[in-house]
Amino acid sequence: MYDHIRERGISFEKEHHKFWIERKVSDYNPHRTLQHEISQYLEPSQTTYRILDVGCGPISTLGTTYEGKSIELIGIDPLTQYYQELLSQYDIHLTFEPIQGEGERLLDYFAPNSFDLVYSRNALDHSHDPYEAIKAMLTVCKPKSYVVFSVFKNEGLNSGYVGFHQWNFTPVDQSLLIWSMSKAHLLDECINGLPYKISEQTVHNKEMLTCTIYKCDTSPSCMSEIHHGLYLNIDKKANSICLFKEDSFSCSERFFVHLKNKNSIQHKFSFIWNLEIPMKSFFLPEVSYDEIFIGQYAMIKENESHSHTRFWGKSIHV
Repeated sequence: MYDHIRERGISFEKEHHKFWIERKVSDYNPHRTLQHEISQYLEPSQTTYRILDVGCGPISTLGTTYEGKSIELIGIDPLTQYYQELLSQYDIHLTFEPIQGEGERLLDYFAPNSFDLVYSRNALDHSHDPYEAIKAMLTVCKPKSYVVFSVFKNEGLNSGYVGFHQWNFTPVDQSLLIWSMSKAHLLDECINGLPYKISEQTVHNKEMLTCTIYKCDTSPSCMSEIHHGLYLNIDKKANSICLFKEDSFSCSERFFVHLKNKNSIQHKFSFIWNLEIPMKSFFLPEVSYDEIFIGQYAMIKENESHSHTRFWGKSIHV
């Protein structure tokens, strides 16, 4: 069954990219500027960047220049050998040669924590298992850096599961359901509590989803204990907070957060933390704040006739 899918998938991809190259070859510029929607996630104080494009196709869509800084762009794609034949037909010479490999096996080629940005566009729904590919992308991404991927919504379903289009990405309750005809995962299951955001736009009359995941730095030097066995990292640059617990809770528990500015609450929210996940993180809203108050209020039932409340709170000035 898989050999049949692979054969049809290779044929479909070759024809698709041949069609694309024939119409875009005159526009190809190997030294084009890195797009703002990508460069905004790079640390501006750096002078060199290492970027990975997963499922890059015959030609990466990413630019290779950025404000006079040095960019090492590396592409990886399982069909590289077929694309090289196609590029030769049109006498196209790339500034780098993509590696032939799969997104699920990035650690066969790259060390953990080795890229300043990991990117993928219109590729993860083609993979054997995008769940594993996303985990691998996060592993090779450096702490305090981003993984950004874009996929068409429900591409497998909408294309009739033709070729490699065997997976779907569906927004569900501010998360993503990643599913095929035989498997299903929520994005939260593979990112271990990291903060992420999802946006939608229309591209070629189809809905494209873009997911941005921030890899928090959870090293001990970045975490401060705010309660017994509970640690917090506030990252002002990424506008995120990360909570880490040493021990499992007795159950899922509710926490609340107040963002304050000059003692005035600018924004507040609460969340439930599942005991099975040791870390919980959020991107914070774009409001001005100089203090974060985080706490917990819980009703503890001791027996059928008696219960008591538990409360603690901690203010952190930032």
